[in-house]
Amino acid sequence: MKKSALFVALFIAHICFAQTEAQTTIVIPKVPVAELPIEPTKTTRVDSDEKYSDNNFGVSLFSLGGLDRSQITNGNGDTPSMYFFENYLSFSYKIKKDFRLEARYSFNYSTAGTDKSGKDATDKADTRDASLLMGFSRVFEDYLPENVSYSFKPRLYLPTSEKSKAQGMITSLRLENVFKIYTNKYSFFRFGIAPHYFFQRSTAYVDDRGNVKTTDMFQLKTAGEYNWSLSKRFSIKPGFEFDDSWSNSSSANNGKEYRNTLIDYRLGLEVKFGRPLSFTVGYSHRKDLLKTDEFTDGFTLMTNATLY
Repeated sequence: MKKSALFVALFIAHICFAQTEAQTTIVIPKVPVAELPIEPTKTTRVDSDEKYSDNNFGVSLFSLGGLDRSQITNGNGDTPSMYFFENYLSFSYKIKKDFRLEARYSFNYSTAGTDKSGKDATDKADTRDASLLMGFSRVFEDYLPENVSYSFKPRLYLPTSEKSKAQGMITSLRLENVFKIYTNKYSFFRFGIAPHYFFQRSTAYVDDRGNVKTTDMFQLKTAGEYNWSLSKRFSIKPGFEFDDSWSNSSSANNGKEYRNTLIDYRLGLEVKFGRPLSFTVGYSHRKDLLKTDEFTDGFTLMTNATLY
């Protein structure tokens, strides 16, 4: 009887031990992280236009220039002069992740050769108006759809160019507004509107050729573009820009208000080498909407470089 009881006790202990061992060796399959559902958020987007560095202090270079098509097709065999009409060296400081202060030194530059008027040009650089900016990104982030972003840059210009000095400009204020609508992680539509107000000492001035002209009063630029990302390195960028400008009228010399309205159709190929450097080679067709028989077309080169 004692042997039977001992046998039963050993048998029960063996079963309990086996169950305990089986429980400790059960392997729960893990779901791969890549298969877990991801909630779409604004942080999953990649803003390919963000040229600032990750540092609080940043230095960047922007350059935009081009050649008129006539400089290539004139058949004279002359070396064309390339004119870089919008360039600046930027120094920025990040106050918060969505707010930066920025100062820009702007200049023009032309290479030696024959310009679009058929005249000889030399290597020459001219100072443009320097400017101070406040950059606000992710504005109204909590109220906009997940795939929409809005940024705002008030920009104050200083009269450092020869043209602004000749006009007697006190200052000018440009309010840059940009909306982006993302179609995927890297591609997006961009819409921009930038009213530009000029504050002048007078309504007329004499230019460097002795001609009396009225001073700038207001400018409005409206633009649209689609950044179609083929890969992380290449993007196709079709777009357009309206450029409307008005001058003051002058009672002193009976100068009338002057208006100029242009539209620029563009197509570009952007090549990105990471965030530090990108180039966009493009074609531009610029037409006067008031003088419909006047237009220019040519090829452009835009460079964005993060230096620090």
